[in-house]
Amino acid sequence: DGLSGRDINFVYTFTATPADKWTFNGSSASSGTVTIGKGDTTKSVYAKCSKDSLDAGEGYILTIETPDSSMALPGSSMVLAEFRYIQGEITWVGPPGGNFLELSNWKIGETTVTDSDLWTHSTLVIPGNSTPVFDANSEPTGYQAIGIKKLIIQNGAKLSVTTGTTSSSRFISVEGGIECKGTGCIDASSGTVLFSGTTSTFKADYPELSSFGNVRIDNSSTFQPQSAMYISGTFDNSGGGTYDAVTNSVTTYFTDSTAISGNASDETKTKFHILNA
Repeated sequence: DGLSGRDINFVYTFTATPADKWTFNGSSASSGTVTIGKGDTTKSVYAKCSKDSLDAGEGYILTIETPDSSMALPGSSMVLAEFRYIQGEITWVGPPGGNFLELSNWKIGETTVTDSDLWTHSTLVIPGNSTPVFDANSEPTGYQAIGIKKLIIQNGAKLSVTTGTTSSSRFISVEGGIECKGTGCIDASSGTVLFSGTTSTFKADYPELSSFGNVRIDNSSTFQPQSAMYISGTFDNSGGGTYDAVTNSVTTYFTDSTAISGNASDETKTKFHILNA
C-alpha cells in the first residue's frame, strides 16, 4: 500500500480433487487473482467442499504468487505461499531443528500421527521455514529405513539428513521422490537417501541449494531426476536400477572424491559431470 498507493492483485492457482466438489472464494475457477485493497493489511479467503467426506488423496492445493504482471518483471513470478489439505497427507508441526523421527512432530489434519502412519508409505509435507533434522542414529531399533511415498519441502524450508552410509542399515528411503518448492531444499551432504519405488524423482526450483552425500538407487527402481543433483559422497547403482537423466535433460554433479558403484542399466541415459576434477 505504501509503495503502490493502489489495490494489488496477487495471482492464485487452485487445484482440487474432486474438482467439481470444490470452490475457492465462491468460484470454481482454477486460477485468478486475489486483491489486497489499498489500506488493507489482511485478506480472508476460503475453500469449500460440497462432499461430505474426503477419500485418501483428495483435497486442495492453493498457491499464491507474486502480483500480476503490472507489478512484476516478465518471467519473475514466484510462489509466495502454498496452502494445502490432502486427505492422508502428513505435515510437519515440530520446532526448528526438531527430530524428523519424533511422532509428535507430525500431524494428519489436527491429529498427531500414530506409529503406522509415519512408517508406512505416506506423503510428508514440510511447511515453509521449518527445519527438521533426520538423524539416522536416532532411528528406532528394528527399522532399516524410513519408507516415504513422497517428500514435499515447501518454500523456505530445509530438511537436514545426517549420518548413515549406503552400506549402513539406517537411511531415508523415498518411493515417489523429493520435491523442493521455491527455496525449499534438502541438505543430505552427510547422510544417505535411497530412491526406491517403481519410478522416483528429485525436483527442485533451485537445485543448487540442495546437496546429497550418499545416493542409492533401488534395484527395481527407475530414478528419473527432473533437476540437477550435487553428490559428494557415493553414488550407488550396483543393484541394477535404472538411472535416467536424459528424459528431463538434467545433469548429476559429482566431486572428484565421489565414489561411483555400478551404472545405469541403459548407458545412453547417463549424464554425469565431475566438479573440481
